[in-house]
Amino acid sequence: MLERIENYFLEQPNRLIALGRILAEVGGGLLVFAAIGRVVVLAPGVISSMGGVQEASKTLAEIYPTLPTWWVPESIVGSLFALAIFFLGWWLAATGHRFRRFLGS
Repeated sequence: MLERIENYFLEQPNRLIALGRILAEVGGGLLVFAAIGRVVVLAPGVISSMGGVQEASKTLAEIYPTLPTWWVPESIVGSLFALAIFFLGWWLAATGHRFRRFLGS
């Protein structure tokens, strides 16, 4: 089975490049949404602490209860997973470019 997957990508390296670009875009998008979510969660606490009142921190699900926020990484572990997806995609795209140059197609 793994040989078929290898052959699928080695026959046309553009497939590997496309897969790498998609993974890099998904991982990068997750990281951007994680940064935006972090700002949304921390901004009210920073503003209220300026006034001397400590407010309990909330999650995105508590701030936006009607929106599906399960896919936004809110922790270090989730962000590391998104970063791993990004770098895997970048590496696959670079490998696909090397294969395409080597095979001359």
